Amino acid sequence: MSLGIAQRLPDGAVIVCDGMEKKIAGDGPDFEVSARRIYQLTPSVFAAHLGVCQVADLTAERIAGQDLSGLSLSQLQTALERAVWGTWEEWLSDFGSGIPVDNPFMVSAFVIGGFVREPLIMRVACGRDPATGQTARMPTEIGMDHGQIIVLTVDDESDGLMRQNLGAAVAGIQYTNDGPRNAYLDAFLDQAVATIRHLATRNDEIGGRISWAVIRKGRPVETGDDE
Repeated sequence: MSLGIAQRLPDGAVIVCDGMEKKIAGDGPDFEVSARRIYQLTPSVFAAHLGVCQVADLTAERIAGQDLSGLSLSQLQTALERAVWGTWEEWLSDFGSGIPVDNPFMVSAFVIGGFVREPLIMRVACGRDPATGQTARMPTEIGMDHGQIIVLTVDDESDGLMRQNLGAAVAGIQYTNDGPRNAYLDAFLDQAVATIRHLATRNDEIGGRISWAVIRKGRPVETGDDE
């Protein structure tokens, strides 16, 4: 399990993810689950991934091969869903037969942030239905309101604590045009890192290298990490 967070900003988005990796050995090939790094999908859209990381790499390559410039939000959503779902189904067909159906890590989920014609955050996800062994496409979640957060994790407790801590950290801080970072973003990132480190003391499947990206319209993208 790993953890990814995206928040919609007035002029873009911020994404944070942990770097835990876990090798899963079934009767077939080993694979890894991770939200180990930030992916750049387009010049203004970035993502973090939870699930089978070979699928994340293949999905990112598929997206990078498309021209997504000038797309509307609905067009971008369609392109990302096709890439995430299509890559998952191909990988599952090739390698999934040797992995137990009830394995909880058999997912591929992206938390996405940035801007197209306007700022957005999004979750696009799918996995293997443990009852049927077939692909289950999860409803895509889109955030268009300032301050809206999407948390990507398989642990409800981590989701709740992250939302609570981040909300408290930025409460009362005005979002300004200062940049590339401002006081609001400093507080958000500091608290995201602190909460991930706290959760890692309670769950050994969270932690590792923490990465983030701040994507704001009209400013260079800022990325960083915390070891």
